[in-house]
Amino acid sequence: MGVTPVELGVYDLYETAVNIAKEMQALGDKFTKLAVVAGWDSPADALAGVPLAAQDAAPIILTNQAMDPTLLNYAKTNLSPVVIALGGEAVVNQETLDQLSTYDVENGNDQTTGSDNPNLPEELQKTLLISGDGVTLQNASEDFSIYVNGDNVTLKNVSIKGTLFIDPGVNGKLSPHGRVFGLIPFRV
Repeated sequence: MGVTPVELGVYDLYETAVNIAKEMQALGDKFTKLAVVAGWDSPADALAGVPLAAQDAAPIILTNQAMDPTLLNYAKTNLSPVVIALGGEAVVNQETLDQLSTYDVENGNDQTTGSDNPNLPEELQKTLLISGDGVTLQNASEDFSIYVNGDNVTLKNVSIKGTLFIDPGVNGKLSPHGRVFGLIPFRV
């Protein structure tokens, strides 16, 4: 009875970071709270960030100041839009951080957003953070991810190419109604 090794490393440092994040997802870990970014040339920052990342099963993504496009695209569609950069702008430039954590925020209560016409969905171009109570998102197509951190949020006729993150809070609960369509499973 032994352990079957899985080789995740490749010749490219950034591809290795993507492979590790994908393997964590395949094992069922959830990335609901945050993503941690550290510079590949500052291992002390990455090691110091391990306890922070571990408390939320968050990946530590190693990058240079301008993130590799493949890694950036993967992060935008699969990881939380809540990003902590270890080492600040000296490690990861502000433009990269803005691309990782750029999102539209729906934080008003009892509002509806999206299209009124189910045949013409509104195309969302940024990760969407829903933090208001009683918010309805309807008839929309999301190219990145949706992060729900509000109470009584309703999604109707929503297509998600990224990940649906649901954070019901300490005392919250998840009560899905209907079906959620997307290329990647949602994370709770």
